Amino acid sequence: MNTTKYLLLFPLLLGLLLPVSQALSAEVSAQESSAEKWVEVPPALGPEAMTSLVSKLDQEQTDALAQLMALMSASAENANAVTPAEQAPLLDTVDKWVSGFGDTLISYLRGIPEMVSGAGHALASIFTGRGIGGSLIFLGLLLLVTAVGFAAEWLFNRTLPQRHDLVRSESPDSLLGTLKVLSTRAAIQMVDIIVFAIAYVIAARLAFPAADDRVIVLAILKVILVIRFSAAALLFVLAPYRADLRLVSTDGETARLLYRQLTIVVAIVAIGLFIATLMDRGGFEGAETLRFVVALVVVLWVMLITWRARKGLTSIIIGEEENLTPGLEKMASWWPYFSIGFIAFDWLMLEFINSTGSGAISPGQGALSLALII
Repeated sequence: MNTTKYLLLFPLLLGLLLPVSQALSAEVSAQESSAEKWVEVPPALGPEAMTSLVSKLDQEQTDALAQLMALMSASAENANAVTPAEQAPLLDTVDKWVSGFGDTLISYLRGIPEMVSGAGHALASIFTGRGIGGSLIFLGLLLLVTAVGFAAEWLFNRTLPQRHDLVRSESPDSLLGTLKVLSTRAAIQMVDIIVFAIAYVIAARLAFPAADDRVIVLAILKVILVIRFSAAALLFVLAPYRADLRLVSTDGETARLLYRQLTIVVAIVAIGLFIATLMDRGGFEGAETLRFVVALVVVLWVMLITWRARKGLTSIIIGEEENLTPGLEKMASWWPYFSIGFIAFDWLMLEFINSTGSGAISPGQGALSLALII
C-alpha cells in the first residue's frame, strides 16, 4: 500500500473534529505507480469538497479513515473529560463531605423511631405464626438446648479435676509460672466453650427440625460464643479475682471494673448485631440505624469506662517501675485522657469516611480498630 496517500486524511480530520475560522490550504504529495501527482486541498472543506476528497480514496483507505476518526474522537472526549474532583475546588469538596456527614447523622437520629419499631417487629417475627402454645414450646426447647450445652460442659469438667485444682491452688512466683497457669486455665476455658458449642448444635438440630428455627437458634449460639470468648480473653489478661495471676500492674478494683464493663460492652455489640441480622433477614427498616446507635453507645460506654478507671490505667502504664522519668510519668498520667480523645476521634473519622459513600471501611474494621485501642 502507498502510505503517502494517508497524508490526505489529516486535513479532513481537522475539518471534521475542530472548528476552524479560516480555510485549510496544504499541498500533499503522493506517488502512484511510478509517477507523481499533486492534489490541492480545497480552500474550505464543505460537504461537496469532503465528498470529492473521500471519493479519491480506495476502500481500504476509507476504512482506515473511519477507524482513525473513531479513535481520535474517543481520545478527544477522554482528554476533555474532567472528573468531579477536578471540576470542584478542594474547599467545595470538603464542604460537600462535611454536609454529607451532618446529613448522615441527622438521618440516623431521625431514624431512631423507625429503628425501634423495626427491632421490635424483628424480635416478634421469631414467634410469628406460632401462637401462644407454639411460642412457649419454642422457648422451652431453646432453654433445653442451652441446658444441654452447659450440662455437657459440666460433665467434661468433671473429667479434669486435677487441672482445675492446679489452677485454683497454685500461686506462681515467676512470670513463666504465671503464664503456665494462665495458659492452662485459658486452654480449659476454650475447650469448655467448644464442648458447649458442639453439644448445643447437636441438640439444636434434634430439637428444631425446621430450617428457619435452626437459623435463629444458631444465631443465638453466636451471641453466646462471642460473649464467652471475649470474657475468657479478658480473664486471661486482667485476672480480676487472682492478683498473683494478673498480667497488668493494677489493683483488683480496676481489674474487676474493666472485666465486668468490657464484657457488658461485648454483650451489647453481640446482641445488637443479632437483632440487626434479624432485621436484615426479615426486611425490616432501621438496621443501619441500629448499627450506628450500637456503635455510638459502645464508644460512649468505653469512654466512660476509661474515665472511671483512669487511675488504674495510669498504674498499668507505670507498671512496677520505681524510678520514673518525668516523661514517662507525664505520659502515664495523660494516657487515659489521650485514650478518651483518640476513641472519640476514631469514631468520628470512621463515621465521616462512611458518610462519603466510599465504603473504604466496613463495620467490622471499625470494631477492630476500637478493640485495638482498648
